[in-house]
Amino acid sequence: MDNEVSLKGSNDLVVTVGNIITTGYIQVGNGSTCDSSNTGAISYNYGINRLEFCNGEFFEPIGMSANYNCNLTCQLGSASSMGGSDYQCALKLDNTVTCWGWGDKIISVPDSLKAEQIALGQLYACALKLDHTVQCWGLRGHTTVPNGLVAKQISAGTNNICALKHDNTVQCWGANDSGQNNVPDALTAKQVTAGHGINCALKLDNTIQCWGDTHNNPISVIPEGLLAKQIVLSFNHMCALKIDNTVECWGRPGAGETTVSEGLIAKQITSGYSHTCALKIDNTVECWGRPGVGETIVPESLIAKQITSGYSHACALKIDNTVECWGNNEIVNKKPTNLVAKQL
Repeated sequence: MDNEVSLKGSNDLVVTVGNIITTGYIQVGNGSTCDSSNTGAISYNYGINRLEFCNGEFFEPIGMSANYNCNLTCQLGSASSMGGSDYQCALKLDNTVTCWGWGDKIISVPDSLKAEQIALGQLYACALKLDHTVQCWGLRGHTTVPNGLVAKQISAGTNNICALKHDNTVQCWGANDSGQNNVPDALTAKQVTAGHGINCALKLDNTIQCWGDTHNNPISVIPEGLLAKQIVLSFNHMCALKIDNTVECWGRPGAGETTVSEGLIAKQITSGYSHTCALKIDNTVECWGRPGVGETIVPESLIAKQITSGYSHACALKIDNTVECWGNNEIVNKKPTNLVAKQL
């Protein structure tokens, strides 16, 4: 038992010379699983031979996306948005933003922009800046952000944007043809997602509330009793990552984008025009829906830590912080060479 230490209670361990070596895990908090009660726990993942930390929900690589100014909702990046039509953006390790694909006004990022989160709409993009203000650019006139807005998460729909503010209230702007900017009174939320004429929020009690185009719209008919930890909207369907990490989708009948494979367990979801993807617990990716131009055909042996979708493409932030995309060739072929990122 030489050189082995077990600490309980409030004891401290001070190492003045040498290293701490463990075949198990170094735990900050209680228990050996990862949840909100033991954020900061450190564990060694023997399956893929790497050191990970608990972000409050699941273990992920140390130093890759540990950003305590950008909470778990913020870290969804553009996965909580509609996604770009023929373009994609990435938040680089130095917090600058790079975009590629079609449309000079969209892929030309504002000078000196540094961000914590990006949100991609159909023909425009937005960024949650380091000071938590919002900046948008692109081909839509509603890229003018309300004066004084400070937020902790943003989502871009087809033609309107929503922001989750620090007091957990929601503010939306842009096109309002279906009342999608008329946020329900007294709504407080933990995540917001903007869609096509309809917006939805994941409330503090993990239920879902939608507003805007809700008349005879099956997207707004939330399955009874559903409790979620993440939600995504698309043109014709909506999906939720449930509390038990299963996935449920609903909406207008389409090309199978609401048909979730039996037994799917995930840690994050994203949706495109008529496809849906899930980042599974083992960091592999599964997509379903209309094959289209290949947006449901996941690259072989892909291991990822975040995923996002656009109109007819999907992209993954890999474990080594490189980016891989599939589907629309405009996105696949124009991706910057040697791109390293922290968020999509």
